[in-house]
Amino acid sequence: MNVFFGSGKTSLLKALGIWGQDVRKTEAVSFGDEAVDTPGEFFDMPRFYHTLITTSVKAGVILLVADPLKRSRHSSRFAHALRAPVIGVITKLDAASQDDVDAARRSLKNSGVSEIHAVSSLRGDGMEALGERVRKLRGCETK
Repeated sequence: MNVFFGSGKTSLLKALGIWGQDVRKTEAVSFGDEAVDTPGEFFDMPRFYHTLITTSVKAGVILLVADPLKRSRHSSRFAHALRAPVIGVITKLDAASQDDVDAARRSLKNSGVSEIHAVSSLRGDGMEALGERVRKLRGCETK
């Protein structure tokens, strides 16, 4: 699984139980046992898009993460360049206004994402549904 962009990527992976390393600022592409974590700045700078696309090649699912408190615009149709299913994730639901969440949703849709989950890694809002969806796409469903 690859996780791109925004704040709260590593915290999200940790809350989903698929990141065993410490939560800290991601300064380089980091490889865990079940996930690849990329620096948010790589999505802010088009010259790094090739790195994101390359690291996504073997992914079973990609989480494109948006921090609604930053009001960043995602690159138009970027998700279409990726080969694995892409889930948009809006983090920090506990701290964002509805207007901020709506703006993040529009930005993710602009990038080509059709499935979007809003979550709070801190409070747990939306985490169960997102976790179930990620497990299903990764082929790790529990019966």
